[in-house]
Amino acid sequence: MFVVQTGSHILTRYDSSPIPVERKRQTQPEGSADMKIVNRFRVPLPVSEAWIALNDIPRVAPCAPGAQLIEERPDGSYLGTVSVKLGPVALTFKGTLAYKERDEANHRVVAEASGSEARARGTARALVIFVLSPDGDGTRVDVDTDVQLAGSIAQYGRGAALIQSTAQVLMDAFAKNFAAQLSAQSAAAPAPAPAAPGPAEAAAPAAPAAPPPPPPPAPAPAPAISVFTLVWKSLAALVASAFGKGDRR
Repeated sequence: MFVVQTGSHILTRYDSSPIPVERKRQTQPEGSADMKIVNRFRVPLPVSEAWIALNDIPRVAPCAPGAQLIEERPDGSYLGTVSVKLGPVALTFKGTLAYKERDEANHRVVAEASGSEARARGTARALVIFVLSPDGDGTRVDVDTDVQLAGSIAQYGRGAALIQSTAQVLMDAFAKNFAAQLSAQSAAAPAPAPAAPGPAEAAAPAAPAAPPPPPPPAPAPAPAISVFTLVWKSLAALVASAFGKGDRR
């Protein structure tokens, strides 16, 4: 079990081994790549509160590294951008984000994001399913993501190890940012109302009321993730795996 400390809270990755990345078996056209990625993490709030936060797109979207919302459209979807650095090369996708389904009874949300690369190097589409479930005094968040890449950018998705590391690094960053948002929301919750004063207290002059605390600021966009970092993490994971196999012999 892999544990990440985030302030005073702990995010728990339930599987210490890398999460397998599955590639779809159907025939794909040249210059395309489809993949399925599975992640899970824990947040330090009950399901009811985590559900409310998850349905607030303007607060959730900036938790993803490199993502920024531009505007809300009349149909409830959002225009936005996502940036990823590939060494000296920066890819920027501009497109839409929308929640396609909300199942409050089962705490399940289906989100869809799609966009085109700014320099016409391809397109990307992601269908993301979030499912919340109780986990002690917190909430487990299971995330299933189907990604479709097309165009010259699809070549970056050919290496399964890089895809897996990319997904894990991005999701870990999202989890920490999302947990920080929920922690700030919990800390900003109003204190319970004081008990009614007795006769003597009622006769005394009232002290001036303290000003209400300011609302928590909207999250700043998380920085883009460098693929150099992802490759380094992949190499470290492969070396660790090789040594682990040697120890078992």
